Amino acid sequence: MSIESDGRTLQLRLKAPDGGAPLRIKDGDTVVWEGAHGTDLQLEIDLEAWQVPEPLRQLFAVNLPPLTDYSPNAFNPLATSWISLATLSYDKTAGTGFWSQRATLPGQMLPISVLAGSLHYAQAVFEGQKLFFTTEGDTVTARTFRAERNAERMWRSALRMGIPLETTTIDGAPLDSDGFVALYQELVRKAVAANAEAGLFAGEFAPHDLSDPDFNFHSTPPALYVRPILFATGPVLGVKPAEHYTLAMYVTPVGKYRSDMVLRVEREHPRAVKGGTGAVKASCNYAPTLTMMEALVQNRNNATADQPWESVFDDVLFIGPGGLIEEMGGANFFVLGPEGGELVLRTPPSMQESDEADTILPGVTRDTVLEIAHSLGLNVQVDQISLARLMEMNDAEARATAVFTTGTAAGIAPVVALLDGERVQHFAVWDDVDDNVRHRHLTADPVTPGSALKVGKTIRTLLFRSQLGDEAGIERIAGGSAETLLQKITGWVESFEL
Repeated sequence: MSIESDGRTLQLRLKAPDGGAPLRIKDGDTVVWEGAHGTDLQLEIDLEAWQVPEPLRQLFAVNLPPLTDYSPNAFNPLATSWISLATLSYDKTAGTGFWSQRATLPGQMLPISVLAGSLHYAQAVFEGQKLFFTTEGDTVTARTFRAERNAERMWRSALRMGIPLETTTIDGAPLDSDGFVALYQELVRKAVAANAEAGLFAGEFAPHDLSDPDFNFHSTPPALYVRPILFATGPVLGVKPAEHYTLAMYVTPVGKYRSDMVLRVEREHPRAVKGGTGAVKASCNYAPTLTMMEALVQNRNNATADQPWESVFDDVLFIGPGGLIEEMGGANFFVLGPEGGELVLRTPPSMQESDEADTILPGVTRDTVLEIAHSLGLNVQVDQISLARLMEMNDAEARATAVFTTGTAAGIAPVVALLDGERVQHFAVWDDVDDNVRHRHLTADPVTPGSALKVGKTIRTLLFRSQLGDEAGIERIAGGSAETLLQKITGWVESFEL
């Protein structure tokens, strides 16, 4: 089945099953035609001529850009062909829920009640993960990277938001955390396979050929971004959990997300509060940051060539009580620099390390970076980071310090400056930058052996090589640490051929 509309016409296409299917056409209570229909049904409706209300026509007209708009330098949603989904019906009287069969649905439109619990009471959680495609001859391999961690986090997030996963059954068996991981991964594979068959690689987006000597392992590799969302679709009036939920997987090819960032310090409006939902990936966590993101866009759009480039900020860094750094709206924060004659990698604690750190999301990429750093023998300190300590560094100290953020979308994104009111602090510049939009033109700092910049770049390329499965490159770069890292990667990656 497919439904397509540009707001003027609506096209409905139904593929006929073997042997045909019953069809009834009615005009009010009058049956105009009834019988079995053996061929595909294609119906085109002129919405305006049939007096479909304008608000509904506008809703039908909301479409994503086509796949032909893909750019390796952009992170934008595109109109892929299929989503995968399963639904959960919950019986409050019996205290149990039942999952549907898994399915694929064309396009990105889903029917939803105006009283859906996700719309009224924000009973919704989501995830973000990437798949990487590599090619060897005619064989294309899809690689998921630590997908079970995303699924486990969605399970925890859902329970925190009152979605009753732990009292449901699927295929006749009780659903537990492991079963939810299996359901999650099955839906990911279904969405990937359906879109690959529908022409995912027909344009500029293509699998990576790692044998190409010019392949760049130093910037975020293009990938298929997976956006799983689990949300209440059942009608609710009154503050209570819904009785129906949908788990859907949307996928889109994406390119570069962020790099060479300037972060504006935010003290007045916290991203999360202690005892709240900061440690889970709940949809409600992100809405309060959107006005700040809009200010960010306006700041960039209004930038002029005669203003300092550091004033054109790329994201917001949230500061908690006591002037301690927490994280950004969608990424974790790291500082790598010399301390007492050795390099130390620091990041604020999350729920992964302490139940008390419930304002910070335990990122999957964050954990991967920590694992890589441990494998390299780096001194890793999961501890509070004072903003004052960073802002009070002298120029030499700051430029010897590599600051970066981590997240699924960006991987590792270097931070070149912090903007705190009128104060600016500059850190090591990882890469050459030539960006006319932000009036930012930077030259990368020299990379010296043993420096923070050298080690930071090593962690970044090891992350990307791990995601892409470049074992030879990992062995060459990680040296004596390669065996430990490769053992970890074996458990991080699930591959399947398309």
